[in-house]
Amino acid sequence: MMTFLQSFITHRTRLGVVVLFSMLTVLGAGCGSSTLTAPAPIEIEIWRTADTEDIFTDSMAEYNATYAHVSFKYRTFKEDEYIDALFSAWSKGEGPDIFSVPNWRMGEFKEFISPLPKEVVLKRAYVEKKFGKKDILVEERVNKLPTPAQVKDRFVDVVAGDVVFNDEVYGLPLQMDTLGLFYNRDLMARAQVAVPPTTWEEFRNAVQAMVVLDDESRVIQPAAAIGTAGNVAHYFDLLSVLMIQNGATMVTDRGSVSFASGGDNNRLPGIEALDFYTKFSDPTFRTYTWDDTQLESLEAFTQGTLGFYFGYYEDLATIEKRAPNLNFSYTKLPQVDVNNPANYANYMVESVHIGSDVTEHAWNFINFLTREEQAQAYMEKTSKIPALRTKIGENQEDPIIGLFAQQALTAHSWYHGNDAEEAMDSFTEMITETVAKSGTLEDIIGLAARKIRLTIDQE
Repeated sequence: MMTFLQSFITHRTRLGVVVLFSMLTVLGAGCGSSTLTAPAPIEIEIWRTADTEDIFTDSMAEYNATYAHVSFKYRTFKEDEYIDALFSAWSKGEGPDIFSVPNWRMGEFKEFISPLPKEVVLKRAYVEKKFGKKDILVEERVNKLPTPAQVKDRFVDVVAGDVVFNDEVYGLPLQMDTLGLFYNRDLMARAQVAVPPTTWEEFRNAVQAMVVLDDESRVIQPAAAIGTAGNVAHYFDLLSVLMIQNGATMVTDRGSVSFASGGDNNRLPGIEALDFYTKFSDPTFRTYTWDDTQLESLEAFTQGTLGFYFGYYEDLATIEKRAPNLNFSYTKLPQVDVNNPANYANYMVESVHIGSDVTEHAWNFINFLTREEQAQAYMEKTSKIPALRTKIGENQEDPIIGLFAQQALTAHSWYHGNDAEEAMDSFTEMITETVAKSGTLEDIIGLAARKIRLTIDQE
């Protein structure tokens, strides 16, 4: 078990006057015909791997201004320690009320999540001045929370597919990210490639123009990081979106996994996509540009030795930090059909642990964070891509996040099984065996599909 962070970052918002009246019975805000007990102080504990506590300080304070008895405890973890920390805490009956899950692991984590209720009934205490006298009053509020249909309306399409299981909502996102294409301007210019590719055919032509081989046909200047698994960042996402763009039905409504086409039985789009992907690491083809002897793809790109890198908007900060003088830019993901684009999403989802003692306030706070004003504030503080449709619409022309925001409207994800690591391992094996020519493409992809099928719940 990996050791997780020991330091706590504790944020206590104002408790107001709750301490003074938490044990009192006071009149309701109506005609005094009923009595309500002032709510006892509660604390919502939040665990995340991204965003420092100050990002949410104003939101916590605003929530506390309405519910003065609610305070917050915020804790951040290193990404590679986070999952182990969660399971370690849960095994002891501890851990957060609110935690973040990658969208591609929602199926794996849903058993640990308390689904979003249809509504929450919450008490709030407030001070009323009347005839020079201060009275502490208590009222109940009934807050409606998003239904599955409302989630689909509020957020880009991919979200509902990732967070709704059996007509129940298991999480809400604060942000969105999509896979794009980063490119080295200097290497493109040297190869006389004037503009970045918009289709995979253009991409293939650009690779052939940019790759540099030695006299023994070994890659000494790779054009693109594609074709292998171990040293290609986001290889699972990249191969998945190639399959989807090519028309593959990744998982049927009944949970079958075959990577077959949506209707044309004469085509095997999953096999075609796997063949296309792996040819970039096959020395016998003109598109040969990458192999498992190359550096990890992000490292190669930041060192200035790689022409094209497939990455997410979140990679931008890393590239700028590691290589401040690199002459690079980024563009949309190449498409099979530019008139019918398909992109790929990767983002975090906020959920409430099934063992939380403050489920109603925890879900109410998550929903509060996804409202228009809070979403705008979060975006301004983090510069991240919003998940709300309205905010996507407002930022499509933004010079920095615009293209990633546009792609969010056509973004997909497909794996919702209970073992994301097994799914990724199956893709690794599928790519590796294809590169090694260890069998027919049909047999290799069929075995991967069967392994992944075992991790998906039968409908």
